[in-house]
Amino acid sequence: MKPIICITGTPGVGKTSISHKLREVLDGNLVEVNKLAEEKELFIGEDPVRGYKIVDIPSLCKEIAKVVERDSLNIVEGHLSHYCRICDLVIVLRLHPRILLQRLEERGYDHKKIKENVEAEALGVCAYEAYQLHDDRVHEIDC
Repeated sequence: MKPIICITGTPGVGKTSISHKLREVLDGNLVEVNKLAEEKELFIGEDPVRGYKIVDIPSLCKEIAKVVERDSLNIVEGHLSHYCRICDLVIVLRLHPRILLQRLEERGYDHKKIKENVEAEALGVCAYEAYQLHDDRVHEIDC
């Protein structure tokens, strides 16, 4: 079986752009975690404070395992991808919080969501979680 590369990071760091480029360059299969969760309706509720949908992580990981192509290199993209143990390599994309702030403002995110994501990036939340689950299979890349 060919490798499964998971691309993760705080929203706005460039996961989607880089994953699409990698798919082209490496001629791989791209699994977009957010789209998969929407298509398969893998939600267990809604956060009452933040208002976003809560993804059923075990169900998401099972769905990812079903859609990866065994004979292709697979790129699994999304800020939840590192929660799945199927990853052979985890790439955590990082971005300076000031640049992330600017990107999220340009995308029209509300102030509360911007603050939450910039703080998560400054604290390295995705990287920390990835290292907890995948240890030496994690690599951080500054975008």
